Amino acid sequence: MTGLACTSLISVDIGTQHTRAWLFEAAEGVFHITAGCKVPSTFTGGGDVQMGVWNALERLQVLSQRRIFDNEGHFINNSQIPGVGVEKFAVSLSAGAPIKTALIGLADEASVGSIRRLASMFYTQESAVLSLRGGLDAAHQLEVLVRADPDLIILAGGSDDGACQPVIEAAEHVRLAYNLLPRVHKPQIVYAGNSALTEKIVHCLNAGEDLHTASNIQPEAGHDVLEVAWGAMLKAFEKIRLQQMHGLEELLQKTGGQLLPGAYALGRMVKYLNRINQNNKGVMALDVGAGSTTVAAAKDGKLTLSVSQTAGLDTLCEEVCRWSALPVDAQTAAVYINNKHLHPASMPATLEDLAIEQAWTRINLKHALGQTAQRYPDFEFCPDGGLSGAYEPIILSGAALVDAPTLGQALLITLDALQPYGITTVVLDHQQLLPALGAAASIDPLLPVQILDSGIFLHVGTVITIDSPAPEGSSVLTVELRCGEDPVEVCEIHQGSLKRFDVKLGSQARLHLSPAAETDVGMGRKGLGGWVSINGSALGVVIDARGRPIRLPIAAEKRSEMIKAWLWELGG
Repeated sequence: MTGLACTSLISVDIGTQHTRAWLFEAAEGVFHITAGCKVPSTFTGGGDVQMGVWNALERLQVLSQRRIFDNEGHFINNSQIPGVGVEKFAVSLSAGAPIKTALIGLADEASVGSIRRLASMFYTQESAVLSLRGGLDAAHQLEVLVRADPDLIILAGGSDDGACQPVIEAAEHVRLAYNLLPRVHKPQIVYAGNSALTEKIVHCLNAGEDLHTASNIQPEAGHDVLEVAWGAMLKAFEKIRLQQMHGLEELLQKTGGQLLPGAYALGRMVKYLNRINQNNKGVMALDVGAGSTTVAAAKDGKLTLSVSQTAGLDTLCEEVCRWSALPVDAQTAAVYINNKHLHPASMPATLEDLAIEQAWTRINLKHALGQTAQRYPDFEFCPDGGLSGAYEPIILSGAALVDAPTLGQALLITLDALQPYGITTVVLDHQQLLPALGAAASIDPLLPVQILDSGIFLHVGTVITIDSPAPEGSSVLTVELRCGEDPVEVCEIHQGSLKRFDVKLGSQARLHLSPAAETDVGMGRKGLGGWVSINGSALGVVIDARGRPIRLPIAAEKRSEMIKAWLWELGG
């Protein structure tokens, strides 16, 4: 057992619709998953969040045959007795309304942008944005803050050798707003600006335990170091959620659990996967949930993490209709999506409902990717052209993708929204384990490493995306597929097509790509091809030559026929 912080651990992930729980046990120094379960969450409508957790743990006790509760029904924690209780408990949380947040920085293009990137990692919603050089006088700034009624205020600005007086003045406005807001629970304040001013800011604000300080997130102009503020943000997040969610504080007290935001825990795992990646590409995870979409991407050790709320309905119904596999009108789409907002756990009852829901998922995913690109200028995504950087693997998660009726439908939704670059593999976190592993990593870093090594992802397929200026119907690539002792398959790929080759799980294949002169298949430059080794997967190899951006016919019937043809190619 040398090197392990514990030998038994339960990790619980509390989501908007479901609470998931996993029991991890170590045998001969190696962790494995003993049991896992999913139950409905119980926090909505003012309910007690811990009831869903207790239901999950009772189910876990039955599945694992491990005694988790004593004779009085109390959770057994910090237990060293074999087969009784657990030593450690971790909680990841993605449930709850977005945290109303006021952002205060020196300038939009500098500190406000940094604060926005920091806030986007923690389930926040901007209720006010103040630039200290934005022209508002002190009275107006105070009025904006009080009217916004934020749960969280993030104040930053000034490099470590930069401006002092504007930051101190902003702190005075925050102090006044903090004292004026007529709230039972005062807002949490995070200060992550000029480090030389920290002591003065603490004295000025006089907010006690509601103030959380960090090093400067922009110590030099144009250079973000967001991770220095993660600790302060985590403390503020936990305190806000303990105030907002009935039963959460009692749950943590009874279990001795540590709390992390689900998106932060997911980002931690993506960053780890990038660190061990040996293919010189980034790693990306896309989690499409009931109320928000999380984009986590890590490349060269740098984490991009962004949580986006559901896209606005009013302006996007026409876009939903465009991407529906069945012809629908905007009013029908709006009615279904409004009902979905009211009843997020509802399932599509008809094929038309399913077509609308999957089109809406495409729009939400593309919206979240676009929001991420706005927040992180170096994130390699353009809404028209798709992804321009190499990421492998791309991990899919969240109910909208995991619960799709077929893997082909989940993959097509992703390809339509993301349009990956070059050659990549797409995998499914079908147990939605990554946030729970990220939460467990704060207790025992070896646990997620060993669980990941056991192969928890479902390999959906290898995707080769063709980027070519060739006109529709032109030959852009010749593919030669060699799979075991099967006959060699040679196929010509034409611009505008989507083609799948079957390479079954457990088998291997060799693929030779011969692109046209202006065709980029992600092997270094246009026209360059060669041999690629492929591991078998559920859907094999998918070659996407539909163009960047994907162009749909104007007529609804023709659009529907085209999308259904793509689905048919991917297995329905």
